[in-house]
Amino acid sequence: LAFFYSIIILWPPLLVVMAISQNKISTWGFDIEAYAGFSLDLNLISEVAATGLRHPEIHGQSLITFDTSSLYAWYLFASTQILSAMVALFVVIQIRAMVMSLQSGLSFTPENAQRIKRIGIVTITWNVIMPIIQYYGWGTFINSISFNSEGIQFYPAFEFNVLGLLVGILLMVLSAILMEAAQISREQELTI
Repeated sequence: LAFFYSIIILWPPLLVVMAISQNKISTWGFDIEAYAGFSLDLNLISEVAATGLRHPEIHGQSLITFDTSSLYAWYLFASTQILSAMVALFVVIQIRAMVMSLQSGLSFTPENAQRIKRIGIVTITWNVIMPIIQYYGWGTFINSISFNSEGIQFYPAFEFNVLGLLVGILLMVLSAILMEAAQISREQELTI
């Protein structure tokens, strides 16, 4: 755990130094992936002939990789990575505490149920907050991209991770079941 703590503490100053020092190099850049929408209107792009399409327009949403030298994108990427690391660290700490409890022979305890509930709450919260951060944060970066043709456009896109939300809800249900099992186990210990 000390390793994770040291990474979280050392990561921000390291990123600032890296960004400032690398930004002075003309070839500096990095690849970021952002969930974005795109629109290609082939009628508006000169020297492109499209056949086989009724309307030569292509639209969609996808995880798109951008090669950029934007400091804003660099710091946004770093911030989201730090948040991800903190969430992962919290989950690892909760799982570690549960494993230690199980090794001690305490399987059905209210504490383990609370730990699973905390993991479920963090999972749900993360899967609600992260798409909003991506939409507004990466949206600002994506909106700053421009082309010399109106036929190519990128725009911010929004999508919830439904599977992540479902996992969080299932963890909350599992927590309630474990809490009930802990209560039954406690009652059983008192009757013996």
